[in-house]
Amino acid sequence: MWGTMIGYYTWMFGLCWSSYRLYHLIRINRMKKSYAQRSLQHEWEAWFIRHCHAVDARHGLLPYCIILIVGVTTVAMVEVVTMIRDGAHCIYSWGSYVMVVLDVVFVIVVVPFSVWHVFKYKDLHGIRASILTQCIIGVPCIIMYFVWTAALEPPNTEHPSMPRVMFAPGNWILIMTTTGHIMYIVVPLFRRPHYYVSARQRSLSLSRPIATTNTTTLSHDTGANTNPSTTGHYRVELSAESLRNALNDPESADALLQLATKDFSAENVLFYMEYLRLAKKDTLQWSECLELYKTYIPDTAPLQINITGKTRKELEAAMSNLNKVPSNPCEGSSSNPYKNQQLQQRQELVSISIFDGCSEEVFWNIFTSVFPKFVQDHQNPFP
Repeated sequence: MWGTMIGYYTWMFGLCWSSYRLYHLIRINRMKKSYAQRSLQHEWEAWFIRHCHAVDARHGLLPYCIILIVGVTTVAMVEVVTMIRDGAHCIYSWGSYVMVVLDVVFVIVVVPFSVWHVFKYKDLHGIRASILTQCIIGVPCIIMYFVWTAALEPPNTEHPSMPRVMFAPGNWILIMTTTGHIMYIVVPLFRRPHYYVSARQRSLSLSRPIATTNTTTLSHDTGANTNPSTTGHYRVELSAESLRNALNDPESADALLQLATKDFSAENVLFYMEYLRLAKKDTLQWSECLELYKTYIPDTAPLQINITGKTRKELEAAMSNLNKVPSNPCEGSSSNPYKNQQLQQRQELVSISIFDGCSEEVFWNIFTSVFPKFVQDHQNPFP
């Protein structure tokens, strides 16, 4: 019974934590665009900085342990008192009472909490659908558990009820939790395809220069895709060229950003859009280059992008070689005129090319995450 109780509680806490985490991640990703555009209100900007890295799976461990300790202690005390009073023999109804209490908590606490947090926040991973499905299936299963427990005679009575003998009440809870496992673990494995891009494809696709206009000539090669769609003046298909055109088109880039928000990866699209904007400029100011670095690259960056450690170290080395990142706040200030003169003389060495390695990884992150959904939406606008 202890294993059942702890497992059931763990499952309910996981449902609540998943709901809260989805709610928080979507809110944070919606704010990323405003933060990148410097249009976030001051009080919300301070909140964003504090919480942009706050949703970690380990953060739920403390409340989980506290509630578990309180619950186990309470049940253990009741069990000890009962054994002292009635003797050391098993009382079947006590196990049912514990499960009934957990079921009531699920109906009046877990379901409202989960539904309220995820109802307006749709994601691309099916998390919201899994949570809502679990809540919808869980309520009737618990009702049936109450009926089986209260209305049907248990097997150890003089006239046991045959349905309860053949089908134990706990099986309804088993159906509910098994459904949750299937929705959380099994279904996501088949929900979205995984795209692998070889090194040769990457080198061939990214060897072309960055487009400097928002549109390109429409391709008439029908062999690339049997049912391509078009947006503006470019073909929408699952190819690197199509993604490059989409990122250079403001309307398509905004659509990609909305999808990335639901994918919890808005920083990738924001970084690449800023990278393209700086790459199209005739001259690049060091302040712009440093701002791009501080916003997206370091571990403490509010919009840190997901790149490999090797690429990150190479970029850090390139920035250090340019002698542009001061080692302390006093360097590069008005009190160090020699340093200012040195930085000004080397201003012409600043180039967006030092971010090419990062941009390539981010490009393929976008291609394998949200771009397939973008193509699907354009090829099947009315699924």
